[in-house]
Amino acid sequence: MSTQPSSTLSFLSTFEKLDQLLSFDDATDNMLTVIALGGLSQKVRQLWWASEESFSITPSAPLQDMLSLYAQRCWQEIRHNVEIYQALSEYVKMCFSDTPCFQNDIHLQHRYPELPLIKFWLASASCCCRKAPIEQDVLWHKHLQLTQSVCIAAELQKQNQQCLVYYHQTAIMVVELETRKIVVMTHKAFPPFSIHNFNVQFFPYPN
Repeated sequence: MSTQPSSTLSFLSTFEKLDQLLSFDDATDNMLTVIALGGLSQKVRQLWWASEESFSITPSAPLQDMLSLYAQRCWQEIRHNVEIYQALSEYVKMCFSDTPCFQNDIHLQHRYPELPLIKFWLASASCCCRKAPIEQDVLWHKHLQLTQSVCIAAELQKQNQQCLVYYHQTAIMVVELETRKIVVMTHKAFPPFSIHNFNVQFFPYPN
């Protein structure tokens, strides 16, 4: 796996493809917010349109309430799925932890496009149960960062289907088992090194 700009890790094309996933009004202005609130789900989009509430960078209070109720119903329906329950539990831990922890639930994002909405609702609902809760705006910012990471990771997984792709709040890791290479996309550069017979290389995380 090469870390050169000409490699398959083309973030410009990645964002262009993500942009094309959304076809409704002002998608380019609020694309990340839309995805973070489950907007790739047809059912969620129907709720927005039915509400007749404007959707901008910050959804209106009535729309937020409607989305919360829908997320709660979805959670009740899927909570007994062990794989999803584990992924959601790990996600909530990531939201409340300062220790980087990579997640690999990309395949679930395709199966359940409303999953980002459920993740944020569950993390918000668990705030009151924490010994050291965080402010809602801080939680929302973390959720947006994680949503951006999982979107990029999903596109990289599509481009590199034989690789393992993991993500967390500000980094993505692509593991190529055949060539024993690991590419870590993060904001802080580091020199190449080897660990457990894998060659680890740096690639800048997109701004």
